Amino acid sequence: MLVERRLHLKDMKTPGNVRKISRLVSLAATPKVKSTSLGISPLVYGRGRRESVLVLPESMSLLTEKEQHAVITHELSHVYQGDVGFFTWLTILLEGFKYWIPPFPLAYAEFVYSAHSGFSYPFVFELSPDLEAVILFPILVLLLYFSLVFLKSSLSRTRESIADAYTIFHGCDTSLKSALVKYASIGTLERGGIVNLCFHQGAKSRHGLSTHPPLQERLNNIDEKTFLKAKNENFSPVFAFCIGVMSVFLYYSINHFFINANVLFQITSTPEFEAFLKGVIPFVGASSLVAITYVFPITRTPLHFCDLVRKDFFFPLASNAAITLSAAAITSYGLFLDRECVVISIGFGACGLLMSFAGFLNNRHNDFDSRDWYLLFAPFLMVALVWPPMTIIHGFFFHTTIEPQSFVPSMLCVLILGFFALLSLVIRGNVDVYTEKRILFFFKKTKEFVTVSNPLFYLLILFILLIVPTFVSIMFYIVFCMVKAFIAVPGGNLLLLSALFVLLLYFTRITMPFSFLRFSFLLEIASSGNGIEDTYPQFIEKVIRRHQSLDGGFHHEAKGFSNQEGTFIHSKTAKFFEISLNERVLSWILATEREEGGFSFIIDGHAQIEALYYAVQSLSLLEETKNMSRHTTWVLNSFNGSYFSFEYDTCSPLLQTCYAVESLSLLGTLKIQNMDACRQWIMARFSLELTPKEAFFATRALKALNSDMKTAEEWLLGNKRLRTTRIDKNTQNVYYYSKVSYELTKSIPTLIIEQALEELVKMRSEFQGKFI
Repeated sequence: MLVERRLHLKDMKTPGNVRKISRLVSLAATPKVKSTSLGISPLVYGRGRRESVLVLPESMSLLTEKEQHAVITHELSHVYQGDVGFFTWLTILLEGFKYWIPPFPLAYAEFVYSAHSGFSYPFVFELSPDLEAVILFPILVLLLYFSLVFLKSSLSRTRESIADAYTIFHGCDTSLKSALVKYASIGTLERGGIVNLCFHQGAKSRHGLSTHPPLQERLNNIDEKTFLKAKNENFSPVFAFCIGVMSVFLYYSINHFFINANVLFQITSTPEFEAFLKGVIPFVGASSLVAITYVFPITRTPLHFCDLVRKDFFFPLASNAAITLSAAAITSYGLFLDRECVVISIGFGACGLLMSFAGFLNNRHNDFDSRDWYLLFAPFLMVALVWPPMTIIHGFFFHTTIEPQSFVPSMLCVLILGFFALLSLVIRGNVDVYTEKRILFFFKKTKEFVTVSNPLFYLLILFILLIVPTFVSIMFYIVFCMVKAFIAVPGGNLLLLSALFVLLLYFTRITMPFSFLRFSFLLEIASSGNGIEDTYPQFIEKVIRRHQSLDGGFHHEAKGFSNQEGTFIHSKTAKFFEISLNERVLSWILATEREEGGFSFIIDGHAQIEALYYAVQSLSLLEETKNMSRHTTWVLNSFNGSYFSFEYDTCSPLLQTCYAVESLSLLGTLKIQNMDACRQWIMARFSLELTPKEAFFATRALKALNSDMKTAEEWLLGNKRLRTTRIDKNTQNVYYYSKVSYELTKSIPTLIIEQALEELVKMRSEFQGKFI
């Protein structure tokens, strides 16, 4: 209602181009459209995706039809990405906060006076009667408010840049530029906080309160397609300062919530449990806030942990960390007027930074597997593993009860050390889990768990993965306690933090593994545009030679054990670039052949249809001809009349069926089988919700069965949003989407090919020295 009155809005019929663009950007519902007589640029507002309103000026004759298309695409992208509802509620929160602030100093002074004179609520508000508290606390509240305003403006600028990028993904870059210039030239009205998602706001100097990037920056971003370039940038010092302020306010709020709840409800508890509520939970919450806010800007691009040694990245990061800790210390002293609380604030800030480094180390190129959800339980299991021995060790060396202020930071440091140890083992190839195939590689031993139930498998894997890192971290804690107890080093936790920072320098020397699977995906996409340089074959040949395992096969990250998929990917790439492979590859494939029929994914594993599919493909590439009749029999024995189901395969029934159809086609026995029911079964499950990988293999299977491709074309159209995702963060899905396009003789978007070429250049330059 407020927006409608301020902008003099009127209902209008939804234009046809708005409906068309809504479908283009995959909106579930077309927004309502209203008009305004004011001279503003288009904007959107509302409570969410399904309750959004697009505001258009009554006259858009200033813009050409293509420019109108670009502007509306920009605005509707805000709706699609959820900006509308988020900024609406954030604006309401800040507006309410703004009206609450003016009387706050008077109310706070009254509380202090009342508490000092003993008239009201002294048991709820632990307030100091000092003049210093009366002055500092309102100032800090104002500081919190302006920190939120700065963060909102910073986030708004980021979302505007993303909306511009989304518009460019839809091929409207030229029209977007001309529309921006036109609105800038006439100086469109600026309406303030109500219309933060306005397409363009009036000329404004670049400062923290601006909700839009400067015009020249937006134009340069469009020209250079900077949204495709993963910049190794940190966030601004202002943002770092705000993180420090908000983390202390979070600690203060949680701490006083438990204090007040305990007094109001007269909760009886042990001193240890009370200390846990007032100390541990606020500490963990505040450190988590610091960690999350630092991890997000770092991991928004596919960086490697070794990028920390780059001066242009490390020094701004170190500067931001110093600003955050300083802001936390100052704010903590203003809230608590206690130097011990200042030390605690520095402690949770430092622990949060260390936790963010662990997240940085875990940021890898590989696409996130939805089956890796179980890793979310890793911190809880590790706490359960380290807590008992740490309490025993602490009691043995110090003979005192545990003090949360000193013990919690120590425990967090030990946990972080454990995760560093785990990630180091994974990166070096000592430990690896192939979750989808239920395969564990542990210090040169490979084990398949296809017969174990899901809960037991995940618990077993977590325990095996964490047992070595837990042992390492506990041993480190023993050494730490010995030094602290017998040498009496002051500032023990600072010593522990310093040791972890020294370990960080060691981890920066670790080289991240080269993912040949991702590289081959990018190669195949880029080769469709004929943009592969002549220098790639030499580089690829060196990679293939280095990636071959001692047993003769391949793993896509050279982890020391071979599997069918890695062997097929390397063999296919070698065939494409005419690179010869030695006979050990053939020997490894034949070693995985099962006597009862089929192939296993690893040596001594169970027969699986997916493994057979990759093995037959590899044998075909190696031009190996042999009698495959028993494999045909093995496949057909798992056909139930409608689809295929294999005992030891872990992929979906749809993928199993598609692999079986493809394998029979490769074996030359598909045409003599009656597969009408199978074709109908696949078509009935070819929905828009299929993953790109499932859609690709379903398309291949239907082609082999001479089926109609209408369902595949509907899937391609319904998932066109994959054309507008960054390939560096979503390589596998974009690859299989492109493969479906190729199977349906559709052209692969030029922008996807450009991204693939750019990523190939990055990977080659990054790992060139490793394979020379």
